[in-house]
Amino acid sequence: WIALSALPVHRDSAGHFVTRLGQAPGAHGGGGFKNDPVLGLVENLGLHGQILQAAKVYVGILAATILFIATNAGVIGASRITYSMASYRQLPEVFRRLHPRFKTPWLSLVVFAGIASIVFLLPGNVDFIGRMYAFGAMLSFTVAHAAVVALRYKRREEEAVFRARPNIRYRGVDWPLFAILGGLGTGVAWLVVVVQDAPTRYAGLGWLVAGFAFYAVFRRRFVQAPLAETVRAPVPIGRAIALEYRQLLVPVSDALESEEAVDLACRLAAERGASITAVSVIEVPLELPLDARLPEEERRANELLDEARAIGAQRAIFGDTVDYVLKHAPCRVMVAAASRAA
Repeated sequence: WIALSALPVHRDSAGHFVTRLGQAPGAHGGGGFKNDPVLGLVENLGLHGQILQAAKVYVGILAATILFIATNAGVIGASRITYSMASYRQLPEVFRRLHPRFKTPWLSLVVFAGIASIVFLLPGNVDFIGRMYAFGAMLSFTVAHAAVVALRYKRREEEAVFRARPNIRYRGVDWPLFAILGGLGTGVAWLVVVVQDAPTRYAGLGWLVAGFAFYAVFRRRFVQAPLAETVRAPVPIGRAIALEYRQLLVPVSDALESEEAVDLACRLAAERGASITAVSVIEVPLELPLDARLPEEERRANELLDEARAIGAQRAIFGDTVDYVLKHAPCRVMVAAASRAA
């Protein structure tokens, strides 16, 4: 509304220039254009007749298209940030589950882009939603600018592939000028929103307090990790995360892919407590019976199975007790194994 708040304008009886943009729909006979600012511009362009009607229809279609694109962008942002937070153990694991067909975090979209939006829209207070949007947007931009400045300080010794300009060199750090100025500007704008509007202040700060409280409880009780520690959730392994299995059948051969397949099967079996059956196929020539003895091929097949068993033993070298100690010990742990006889 900043660019449109000055139009359309007219001179009142006192000689002052005023606008009907923020007035109620019945004020001064003409109504305001608070909810339809672009339509207000069209009606005051001096158009008449069919041209005016066509312009109104065009503006309506254009506005609907722009709103749809903006809504889609907001939904994409909500899904990405919640997926990232769940991937770094800041939200429960369920918020990063992907839809089997669309490959999107569907639960995050339903909760944050669906249910939460409907809850805020039910009262019908458009002004409050706009101020809450300003509250969140200014805070997000301020945090983003602060993150850029913090990365420049923490990684000042690293050589970046690309570094935005201009920068101010001070005490060995290239401080990003635009990030500093932008952070100060958005931070001041956020403070203005917080100070001037009480409902937005209480709702926004209350939402932040609730989020921080949930984060603290979730990290300490469920993740069992310090609040400031970066914890990365395990990467889901394809569509196998949605399957239930108790036994894995893995064919082995001389190829490198066979070793990778066994290693992947060990990881899947470790997650679900499943067992692995390794199979080595022996091709019997057509001129020989199926029960013919092939000593060389059998020896090679047994070697392949022994290699697969060795890979499985390397993956399962730590038992449940040692694995629990390694994950929850407050200090570094050294694990030593006895030498095995040849």
